[in-house]
Amino acid sequence: MISIKEKLTATMIVMIITFCSIYACITSMDNDYEFRAYSADDEYENLTDLGTFSSYGDIENFLDTNTKLGSSGTYRNLDSNGLYRWKYNPPDNSTGEARDLHVEKLALSNDISDDDSNGDSVSDDYSTTNVQEEGVDEGDIVKNDGGYAYIVSKDRNKVIIVDVYPAETAEIISEIEVNGSIIEIYLVGDRLVILGRNENYYRDYCYGRRSISYIPSSAKTFVEVYNVEKRNNPILSRTDTMNGSYVSSRMIGNHFYLVGRQSAWEIKNEKELSAAPSEIFYVDDYDYGYSYTNVFSIDIRTSSMKPNIRSILMGSSGEIYVSHNNIYLTYSKRLSWIDKKEMEIERAIIPILPESSSWRISDTINSKLTRYDKLERINGVMGEYIENMTEGERENFYEEWQEEEDKFSVDIAEELEQTVIYRIAIRKGSISFQAKGDVPGYILNRFSMGEFDDHFRIATTTGHVSRTGIGTAKNHIFVLDMNLGITGSIRDIAPGERIYSARFMGSRAYLVTFDKVDPFFVMDLKDPSNPYILGELKIPGYSDYLHPYDENHVIGLGKETVLADSGSFSWYQGVKLSLFDVTDFNNPKEISKYIIGDRGTYSPAQNDPHAFLFSRSKNLLVIPIRLYEIDQSKYSGGASDNTHGDFVWEGAYVFHLSADDGFVLKGRISHSDNDHAQQGNRRYSNNDVSIKRSFYIDDVLYTVSNSMIKANDLDLLNEIMKVEFMDKEV
Repeated sequence: MISIKEKLTATMIVMIITFCSIYACITSMDNDYEFRAYSADDEYENLTDLGTFSSYGDIENFLDTNTKLGSSGTYRNLDSNGLYRWKYNPPDNSTGEARDLHVEKLALSNDISDDDSNGDSVSDDYSTTNVQEEGVDEGDIVKNDGGYAYIVSKDRNKVIIVDVYPAETAEIISEIEVNGSIIEIYLVGDRLVILGRNENYYRDYCYGRRSISYIPSSAKTFVEVYNVEKRNNPILSRTDTMNGSYVSSRMIGNHFYLVGRQSAWEIKNEKELSAAPSEIFYVDDYDYGYSYTNVFSIDIRTSSMKPNIRSILMGSSGEIYVSHNNIYLTYSKRLSWIDKKEMEIERAIIPILPESSSWRISDTINSKLTRYDKLERINGVMGEYIENMTEGERENFYEEWQEEEDKFSVDIAEELEQTVIYRIAIRKGSISFQAKGDVPGYILNRFSMGEFDDHFRIATTTGHVSRTGIGTAKNHIFVLDMNLGITGSIRDIAPGERIYSARFMGSRAYLVTFDKVDPFFVMDLKDPSNPYILGELKIPGYSDYLHPYDENHVIGLGKETVLADSGSFSWYQGVKLSLFDVTDFNNPKEISKYIIGDRGTYSPAQNDPHAFLFSRSKNLLVIPIRLYEIDQSKYSGGASDNTHGDFVWEGAYVFHLSADDGFVLKGRISHSDNDHAQQGNRRYSNNDVSIKRSFYIDDVLYTVSNSMIKANDLDLLNEIMKVEFMDKEV
């Protein structure tokens, strides 16, 4: 067994060698290169720190300098000498000449007015895509307008238009084939928007807890707008192409907003940018994963108006949140390796050194030496001090150092990672950078953010969860003003756990954290300067997704759990539905729950809310399920809590849901020919018959898979019809 002394001796050696090798690649951190300050000629850009570049050479120098400052060991490779060098391909030229925005337009039909009345048989009682913010539409793979369904095909190369009203006469009436892979579609009146990609591949680089897509510079994202006034004869009215890969998109009224990115490391020349250097904005700050984030908007009712586009060089863009007036771009930024090591010296090493050595190190830190020279001198002081120790003194020093390192690991957790936020104002297609801010920690997803009453709210996690040893995880809610300055916060929520779901609803926030049990938190954010926890409920299981039922009730979808016999964790079980009553803010209750299946059971709606169908007026809840169950006859002593079930069925569970009765199963719908009783015929899920989406028109429930669309009446769930898209093997 390796002793503490041996571990720490090895650590010291590695630290000293790493200091020298990393900093050998970094000359001086003093940068005498200046970028031209941006002076807006219009009223749009109000972010005072915003600058633009004068040439492609400016961009190259910016990347070279600021990525070294932000060095974290992510995008680097070793050269033949074993030293780290940044992976960067210089441009073919750096002329910086102005050029077009790489946006193509094709006008194939005349503009049509907003009147989409065409005499077709449609209903005004139908469900739409489940979105985060009412009035801010989100792209999906299935849309409907009360008379027709628009469905992205299995191969993602076409949209199938099905006349579904009335259900008894449903039929495919047309298809739109595209040259590329469809990401999602939108439907606004008689305009169908198809969003897709042209790239053939991408690479993933794992960073921390997440995988960051590393997109080739040749990636392109296209937008095609079709006039579907005549559904049996769609007409292409415009097409636009933006360099870069898809991040996210939204539709507000007739205005479509697209966020894409281009990896700064893959750009080979200026022509591959989505904007000329003088049109690319930046804030002078270090990072390790730069990308060009492009925000693009069009009015889908026009075929002649140019798109609006803004481009900013920043960290690799991640989750976005969109309100009616703002787009919030976020990215995760790690504390630089340089800064972390310097903080470690000051916080964990200097306090345990005698005054003679600590004074020499402090004096070095305050000197005018380069950072490389400072660390080299500090390494010499440390080596000299350790070398002159007796064996016993060295053993005691190592133990004390280990204690300080453990404390430092906990203390530094909130500083290791930040979420950087840009607020971009949008108004009828206009795009303008307004503010930049940051908060400690990382976010789970877009539901970790929200805007209300001119304030932006965000939920983050700092540190990490550990089953054994020291867990540093803590969770936080921050309230920011429109300049993205923090006005209030709730910090250190549920230490040792991480956020599993969050939802901001008006002046309240709901948060689910998890380690062994599910704490469901209710928080009051009415006073931005003084947010606080109203109530907390601890129950088994957790919720991946929270959905409003009404102002006093919240639906949770996640997993049931069982505490493990040993260790600080629980075993996942079946899918769990919860209905929380928050009428008494200080005493939230779980008034109904429903468990589906055993360990292994999964609902795509846990991670994709577009698969979640809820209607309060119809007391309807529909979720797709892949069902796994344990055959107890296989286990003489009974199955253990970590026993995985066998796949037995897939389809949609249909519930009657009310605050009075809770979850009442009405029935199940499947697109498979295999019944639950024939579970031995197939052991694994078949993606062709997995239900992807559901929607209703009047009193008919429609379910969609890769293989078909099926209609069942909402009362008894009797099958009315099905239209097949492909031959399926089930």
